[in-house]
Amino acid sequence: MYFGEFGRSFPWRSERDPYRLAIAEILLQKTRASSVVATYGVLIELYPEATDLASAEVAEIERLLMPLGLSKKRSTQLTAMARAVVENGAEAFEDWRVLLRDVPGLGAYAARAIATFGRGEKIGIVDANVARIIRRIFRIPSTDPRAVVYQQYADEIARASKDIRATNFGLLDIGAAVCLPRPDCDRCPFAAFCPQYGVRKTLV
Repeated sequence: MYFGEFGRSFPWRSERDPYRLAIAEILLQKTRASSVVATYGVLIELYPEATDLASAEVAEIERLLMPLGLSKKRSTQLTAMARAVVENGAEAFEDWRVLLRDVPGLGAYAARAIATFGRGEKIGIVDANVARIIRRIFRIPSTDPRAVVYQQYADEIARASKDIRATNFGLLDIGAAVCLPRPDCDRCPFAAFCPQYGVRKTLV
């Protein structure tokens, strides 16, 4: 699996269990991954299965989430997610569209991430960092990472991938650590065919 020199291996990255990936995605919303590690570990230890979390007291989950912030919102999302998984069974994870429709607390990004990292589905996932890579390489004029064009390009990249988990993790890592608003092009594996690198060389 590719983490390269750019990223680090977080515990949820070795997971294939969609339920545990769903926990991670809810915790990661608007939060740095390094801040999530300890809380994720506690939740997985205390509530290893969806049935465990579904029957938990929301107030107890809220207490555990206090170090992360947004504890009330996330505790509600986590318990609602677990109850939906228990109610719908494994079918909830058979398609990211079904997951998005039937399981609360998960947006399109999270649903796609669970599908690709848990089931190996060949679909792209786009956050602001991945969108920045795609925008620079393919010279896309829109700066809104929510624009449909970014998902279209990400899906094309995914379909061509031989290892979808490595591809998506690699894009996330490079976007988060290298292809920054002020990019470190000399460390980027895409530099040879990225117009941004050519512009930077010209300016040096």
